[in-house]
Amino acid sequence: MPELPEVQTIAAGLNKYLPNLQFAAVSCDTPKLFPNDPDLVNMHLLGSQVRQVSRRGKAIIIDLNTGYSLVIHLKMTGQLIFVSPEMRDKIPEQMPGRFTHIIFAFTDGSHLYFNDQRKFGWIKLMPAEEVWELKFLKEMGPEPLMEAFNEKYFAEKLKRRQMAPIKAVILEQKVVAGVGNIYADESLFLSGILPSRSAGSLKPKEVKALCANIKKVLAYSIELGGSSRKDYVNAIGQKGDYLDEAYVYGRTGQPCRHCDSPIEKTKVAGRGTHFCRHCQK
Repeated sequence: MPELPEVQTIAAGLNKYLPNLQFAAVSCDTPKLFPNDPDLVNMHLLGSQVRQVSRRGKAIIIDLNTGYSLVIHLKMTGQLIFVSPEMRDKIPEQMPGRFTHIIFAFTDGSHLYFNDQRKFGWIKLMPAEEVWELKFLKEMGPEPLMEAFNEKYFAEKLKRRQMAPIKAVILEQKVVAGVGNIYADESLFLSGILPSRSAGSLKPKEVKALCANIKKVLAYSIELGGSSRKDYVNAIGQKGDYLDEAYVYGRTGQPCRHCDSPIEKTKVAGRGTHFCRHCQK
């Protein structure tokens, strides 16, 4: 599943291309991916213009000048790829593709393609003022790169989850928004903390280090365009480079970048988890 850096990279890319474009048509071959009333689509999407594209957690929000918004969740394998007439020969893969299920056409001849191999993602059209009442957004924790996610806040959340593995706490979207498997493993490695340790066992200096390293890893991945393992590409179909620099994630059996011990893989909180037994305690 795309995590915060990947979703941020897509949202930033779309915000570069979409504002002021006008929707001309939309087609969908899988209704569950676009569960919207056709009358609302005709009234509030077709003919509307894009105002801006933003992100909250792992959700992408496209605000329209009709007072409505498109809320998009990519889930595990979703992709959003923008193609203008000038870009068509530069896109790595021709669109529409085998897994293209929704196509938005704009009046200038541009298109936005929603691809989803596993068909778990969705795009919902709704009044802008109702977006923030969506349960998963309303209950979401602070953005990790914002000041609200700090050592004091993090320590308070850990106190309420003392027996849970620290990795499970990081993955909980109610604690911190947008962090998933890759960046949980990476930030725990940089902090020298085993993913299986209980949240209550962390010392104040470890909480401080982990909070800082979550921010550091996410910011660096955004700089590199995110992580491309299987399905993720940015808004114009390009892959991200973070996994080329990863410390532990996806490097099972390879030497640790700090001590040369082999990176190991286990399961924590039901997720494949990478760590260095020598560097993390």
